[in-house]
Amino acid sequence: MAASAHAFDLLESIHKAVKLGYTKEQAEFQAKQIEELRSEIYENFNTLATKEDLKELKNTLKEDIKGLKSELKEDSKDLKNELKEILENQKKEMYSAVTIRVGSMLIAAVLVLPSILKLTSYI
Repeated sequence: MAASAHAFDLLESIHKAVKLGYTKEQAEFQAKQIEELRSEIYENFNTLATKEDLKELKNTLKEDIKGLKSELKEDSKDLKNELKEILENQKKEMYSAVTIRVGSMLIAAVLVLPSILKLTSYI
């Protein structure tokens, strides 16, 4: 935005406002407010995004999302493998515990069986 293309003539604005019935103070105040607003807009003009800026941002965001999806897939695979490993370990522990219990019961039965047979022979 070129300053000369949108030049604001402060004195001309005041003169026109006075002709329309504004007091000189009102006209000066209004003209100064317009000039301040124009200056602020002009100073901040370079912070506005162009279509090219938005297109570049869109492409960057697409790439970021693509990367995040890839990371998420990898993390998901890793988590799935970790869960499988945990389940396998728990299965092994359960089988081990069951084996020990069954083995203990068999030993107890073998030790108690002769006593039971002795007792039944007296009957």
